[in-house]
Amino acid sequence: MSLPAVPPYPMPRPGDLPANRVDWTVDPDRAVLLVHDLQNHFLAPFDDGAEPLTALLANLNRLRKEAARLGVPVVYTAQPGGQTPEQRGLQQDFWGPGVPDDPRAVAIADAVAPEPGDIRLTKWKYSAFVRTDLLELLREQAATSSWSPACTRTSGS
Repeated sequence: MSLPAVPPYPMPRPGDLPANRVDWTVDPDRAVLLVHDLQNHFLAPFDDGAEPLTALLANLNRLRKEAARLGVPVVYTAQPGGQTPEQRGLQQDFWGPGVPDDPRAVAIADAVAPEPGDIRLTKWKYSAFVRTDLLELLREQAATSSWSPACTRTSGS
């Protein structure tokens, strides 16, 4: 079972979005940019040269650059390819075999690939918190004022 094709559609513009309910601002010392599941496998249903994919990747690049400028850690999650039905659990029932055991499918899209110093987590379920050390990583950052993302984290299977 493959992912269904997604026809092009425009990304929402600011006027299309609901008004903010809170006046929060981002504190770079307490923030992390999570890039979740932007693997080629999950982007394949979208038209390479059309919105929303073109806008999504451009917006993410702007976010990454701003995060780097502010010293905000960038954390990537990616599913391993070739998971067994037992490893996939309920995801198998809904989405089939998942990411194939193919380096191109498993890879994060080139346009937003991790930079040196970015953190990579192997993600096994929908949530980036299940069977990863993302929560510990966030707690670690909260406990320190000088975040040092010069490491790669690989969570166990």
